[in-house]
Amino acid sequence: MKVVKPKGHTQTQSNKMDKYAVTWPAVVNNGGGEDTSEVVEPLLGTIMVAIQDLKNSLEPKLDAVTVDVKLLRADFCKMSEKVTSAELHINLLQSTSKKLEDQFQYLTKQQALMAARLEDLEGRRRNNIQVVGVPEGAEGPSMDLFLEDLIVNTLCPKCLSKFFSIEQAHRSLMPLPKPGAMSRTIIPRVFNHRDVILLAARTQGDLTYENATIQFFPDFTLQVQLQRFDEVKKLGQVQGH
Repeated sequence: MKVVKPKGHTQTQSNKMDKYAVTWPAVVNNGGGEDTSEVVEPLLGTIMVAIQDLKNSLEPKLDAVTVDVKLLRADFCKMSEKVTSAELHINLLQSTSKKLEDQFQYLTKQQALMAARLEDLEGRRRNNIQVVGVPEGAEGPSMDLFLEDLIVNTLCPKCLSKFFSIEQAHRSLMPLPKPGAMSRTIIPRVFNHRDVILLAARTQGDLTYENATIQFFPDFTLQVQLQRFDEVKKLGQVQGH
C-alpha cells in the first residue's frame, strides 16, 4: 500500500518526511491477535521524532514572527502618540486661529471706523469750494481778490460778514486748456463761510460772468466723491437708467 501524503505538501516536504514513512501493511496484516508492540512502538517513536523536528523547524519562525509583532506594536504605539500629539497641536492651532480671526475682524472694523473719521476730518479741515465756469485769465493778477469781489458783489452781497476773505485759491492742477475748451476749476479756501456760500448758490442758482455761467460746488475728498458716485449709480440702476 502507498503512503498517503497530505494535500498541499510540496515535493521537498515529502522528501523530508520520507525518512519517517512506514508502510501500513506491516501493521494491518497482523490481524491475528499477535503482539504488535514491536511495530507500534517504533512507529510512535518515529512520529514523535517527526513532531519534534517540525517543532524545531517552526520555533525560529515563530520567534521571528513574535519579534516582528513586538516591533509593529512598538511602532503602532509611537504612531498613536504622534497622532495624539498632532491632534493636540491641531486643536491649539484651531483655537489660536479663531482668536486671530476675531481680532482681525475687530481691527478691520476699527480701521474702517478710523478711516471714516479721518475722511470726515479731512473734509471739514479743507473748507474748500469749487467754482466752475470762470473763463481763463479773468482772475487777473490776484485770484484771491477776484473771487472775493465775485462772491461778495455777485453771489451774496448781504449774507457775508465784513470779515469774509479768501485764504488762498488756485485753479485745478491741469494743463492750460486750448482756446474754446472748458476752463479749469477754481478751488478757493474760504475758512468758515463755505456753507453760507453754497447755500446762497443753491438759492440764487447759476451766475453769469462775462457771458459765462458760474457754478459753485462743494469740494469733497476723492473718497467722498467715489461714495457719492456709487450712490448715484445705484439710484440710476433702480430707476432703469
